[in-house]
Amino acid sequence: MIFLTNQIFKLFLTFICLTPNILFKKYSNDKVIARVGDIKLFKSDLSPVLEGINNKEKQKITQQFINEWVKKHLIISEAKKIGSYNKFEVERKKLDYEYALIIHDFIENSLKDKINYDISDEEIEQYYNENRNNFELKENIVKGRFAVIPRSAKNSNNLLNLFLSSKEEDIEKLKSYCQENAKSYFLNSSIWFKFDDMINETPLENERDKLRLVKRMNKKKINKVIGKDNIYYFQILKYKISNEVSPIEFVTEKIKNKIIHKNKVELRNQLLKDILDKAKKRKNYEIY
Repeated sequence: MIFLTNQIFKLFLTFICLTPNILFKKYSNDKVIARVGDIKLFKSDLSPVLEGINNKEKQKITQQFINEWVKKHLIISEAKKIGSYNKFEVERKKLDYEYALIIHDFIENSLKDKINYDISDEEIEQYYNENRNNFELKENIVKGRFAVIPRSAKNSNNLLNLFLSSKEEDIEKLKSYCQENAKSYFLNSSIWFKFDDMINETPLENERDKLRLVKRMNKKKINKVIGKDNIYYFQILKYKISNEVSPIEFVTEKIKNKIIHKNKVELRNQLLKDILDKAKKRKNYEIY
């Protein structure tokens, strides 16, 4: 229902900010479905409103839109008769609404072939080094492996050895065992992830326990916590605690998005400047 409300709201803004002559233009063989004074609402005007709406909701959305359209134009008509509104302010807001509705799509379409989404490792590293202070961790992160194994699971005696082994065959055995028995597990030790994701729903109760677990563990140790129904295996190879600077691997996607956004803003500003410069050169506008 939130989606439907947003659809309606979008269209309400549309008919507020566009003039009736544009929005409610009569097409040949178009059916009039509502009228307020000389302003008419045509069936074709509902097409954008009903786009993407299933048949079950169409009648409801149509009636809501028509009722709101009539109500708004009746109020506008009454206000114009009395003259109890600021015409300049209304025109200013109409321009702002129109700008907001149109400019985003216009810029996105104009720049879509110019935006570079392929950010190089060198660009990422440079941005990271220039903005390290902006990448302070807000939580503990780790590289490691973990598994939650039911106490009833069979053949778990060798799990500690499998965790410690770096042999490819043992890693495959560990993966196979976890796939068959584990309630949850994570075995890719090359990826940084949030420590809370590792110890979520484990017997570790407070932040002090969590931090103590991190600091006393290294790649030569496996920490085993026995719960009521499950056994929890933790192996932490590296860790960073909150308030330290994030490792670059942990923020790579964030940096990519920031660089892309920065490039978009620069291209957007250049596009708008080019439009103004071209208009000025052609004398398409004057300021007195």
